[in-house]
Amino acid sequence: MDTNRLTVLHFAVHGLAILEALELLDREAAIRWVYSMQLRSGGFRGGSFLGSTDGSSAAATYDQMHIAMTYCALLILKTLGDDLGGVDKVSGAKHAAKMAAVTDGRLS
Repeated sequence: MDTNRLTVLHFAVHGLAILEALELLDREAAIRWVYSMQLRSGGFRGGSFLGSTDGSSAAATYDQMHIAMTYCALLILKTLGDDLGGVDKVSGAKHAAKMAAVTDGRLS
């Protein structure tokens, strides 16, 4: 479940938005948590299961951005009124472009 925490938050936030009940959520705490899932290398991960996001944990080699989690993070942040000023757009875009650069239809 830890790898999917960002997805769970995505569904919770957007469910509350559909119900016009976002006031039930602590927006600032949710925004802070989403940003805590942003990796220094760009993009977001789904949970804190591999430790620190600064690359200092023993599992840092395996702690890569996840395109679906990055998408969920961006949607959550915008829905909660964040201006995305804390998003490392350059690194995230480079990672996404690298993933989509395979010519045979696979994602790397």
